[in-house]
Amino acid sequence: MADQFDPNNIAQNLGGQAQQAATGEVDSLIDDVASKAPGGDQFAQQAKDTANQAIQGGVQQAEQAAEQQVQQVQQIQQGGLGDIAGKIEGIFGGGSGGSGGAS
Repeated sequence: MADQFDPNNIAQNLGGQAQQAATGEVDSLIDDVASKAPGGDQFAQQAKDTANQAIQGGVQQAEQAAEQQVQQVQQIQQGGLGDIAGKIEGIFGGGSGGSGGAS
């Protein structure tokens, strides 16, 4: 279960889904335009390849940015919980008991 919160998994899953959806839409659009233009079919694959490379680059940048954001949030959460735990230990004696240090 912990893997589902791994920043790399989250970003890659979302990035993969976005890339797949964008690639499908762009390929369909290119096919549609190519079928309407005289001789367009001969350039359709090159156009798809170029567009898909651009999509892949954009998705990789978005994945990296998302990973960084998730990692920052995790660091803040861990630091915040540590601060809270320290304060609670301070209030309740930090496990030393409060009975005056009997040995």
